[in-house]
Amino acid sequence: MKVAFFNFFPFTMWTPGGGEIQMQKIRQFLLKIGVEVEMFDPNYPKFYRLFHLFTSTYQVADLAVAIRNMGTKLVVNSNVNTNKPWWWGAAWSLVDRFLPLPTLYTYRKRIYDAAHLIIPNSIRERDHIAKAFDVPLEKFRVIRNGVDPDFQNADPEIFQEEYGVKDFILRVQSVSPGKNQLRLIQAWKRMGKPLPLVLIGPPVWAYPDYVSAVRRAVEEEGVLWIEYIPHDDPLLASAYAACRVHVMASLGESTGLVSLEAGLAGAKLVAVDHPIVREYLGDNAVYCNAKSVYSIADAIQEALEAPPPNRNWFKQYTWDRIVPEYMRAYQEVLEECQDEPKQALASSTRG
Repeated sequence: MKVAFFNFFPFTMWTPGGGEIQMQKIRQFLLKIGVEVEMFDPNYPKFYRLFHLFTSTYQVADLAVAIRNMGTKLVVNSNVNTNKPWWWGAAWSLVDRFLPLPTLYTYRKRIYDAAHLIIPNSIRERDHIAKAFDVPLEKFRVIRNGVDPDFQNADPEIFQEEYGVKDFILRVQSVSPGKNQLRLIQAWKRMGKPLPLVLIGPPVWAYPDYVSAVRRAVEEEGVLWIEYIPHDDPLLASAYAACRVHVMASLGESTGLVSLEAGLAGAKLVAVDHPIVREYLGDNAVYCNAKSVYSIADAIQEALEAPPPNRNWFKQYTWDRIVPEYMRAYQEVLEECQDEPKQALASSTRG
């Protein structure tokens, strides 16, 4: 079996986050079980029987339609994280009919129509897309996000020896407004800085003003900011194991790989209060309102006083358990669609 992989997030390619790590890890573990994976290069296009698109952002609508019209079987990881109600999308479907140009809703709808299979990472995400974009449930297969099993064997002393700090509050993610590092620093300051605060993650240069503001706050408040640790470096796993609590207080985002990694490494968790996050973490986190400095501070304090999470809970998400589901999904798409007649879909321009 052979499959082509492709993702499209222009500026984050220089600061890879959960979406990029997800694609890399799925590729790595598929190769281990005998699936041939090739990274699609638009400069040297080839024909594939099976194509896996790791985004449903509107920019790839024309690509998705072209793949379908060529007769290639298309699998799409939707990767949609939104706080908007499902009827918001349905309302746009009505408005779109009267506009002379396609809207973002139209582009997203074309991607879902073009896909032979849509893979959301949660039941909530599936239900949102199905209702908002009028997609039949039969077109979905929920496959959870994963975590590298190596995080369960993390050694806290590696990080302690490298940076001379332990028992700290940790935040791992790229630095941008959506990741909300400034509010975390403000919450930590409001708490009276009970433990050191450590940030790990590169700046997203698309947001220079925010990055500059975080840098000033880091210098003024005495925060340790480590701008880059490779994802496969044992130092990152060690940081999770060495911290007292990991804080994931992002805006407009769901669980995130970092919460799964931190939980598997044994860290206590603070996470944003979102249905998808609760679907993943259950009772193994303290939840906060990411828009409130007070809520973040209170959640950190509660987590510090709480017992550690159930590390066995997170083992259900390891990539060695998750990735075989992708292989089964590919097999089903190829088998179910082999006799399907070709159906031309609309391009991005209105006729």
